Amino acid sequence: MQRIAIIGEGPAALSTAEKLISAGMCVDLITQCTAPFGLLRRFAGLAGVLGDAVTGSHCGPGTTPRLRLIGNVHVGAEGDITHNEIHRLSAAGDR
Repeated sequence: MQRIAIIGEGPAALSTAEKLISAGMCVDLITQCTAPFGLLRRFAGLAGVLGDAVTGSHCGPGTTPRLRLIGNVHVGAEGDITHNEIHRLSAAGDR
């Protein structure tokens, strides 16, 4: 199953995550926020799909959640990881 990373926690990021999860993909949501589950409460309209992804839906037969929230990560020139590092570490194409 394909896993995609989204950097950010705004409405566009959560809406994109919802669409990807609905399409059967797994999503890593990377955010500066230290309490990412508060994001789900902030956007109650997405609670159905995203809530299920966090609480019970899984990717494949293992225990990998369809939505992983990775908080307290700063992306950018002065952050924990730079955009160039992300591009260098990302997959060149589908696997």
